[in-house]
Amino acid sequence: SVPAGAAAADPSRLLGELLDSLGAGGPVTEQRHRAAALIACHAAVRFGDELAHDQQQQLLDRLVETSGGLTCPHGRPTVTVFDDVMLRRIFRRPPG
Repeated sequence: SVPAGAAAADPSRLLGELLDSLGAGGPVTEQRHRAAALIACHAAVRFGDELAHDQQQQLLDRLVETSGGLTCPHGRPTVTVFDDVMLRRIFRRPPG
C-alpha cells in the first residue's frame, strides 16, 4: 500500500526514488529523514493544484502550526510577503 498522505503520488516513481535515497547510505536517522522528506514531497500540494476553500483553509492552518514550515524539504519557499507596491502592481492600481 501507499504511505498515508502519498495517495496522490505515483507509487512506482515514489518507490524508485525511495530506493535510490536509501541506497545513498549514511546514518539510519539521515536515511529516515530523507525518506520522510521524499514521501512528503510526493504527497504535497503543488503549484496549479485546485483546492476547495476548506482545503485551502486547512493548508493555511497546518502551515501556521508547523515549526520551520517556511521552506519545503528542498529549500523552496512556502510563504512570500507582498508589500503594498507589489499588490498595487498585481491588481493594476495606482501608486498609494
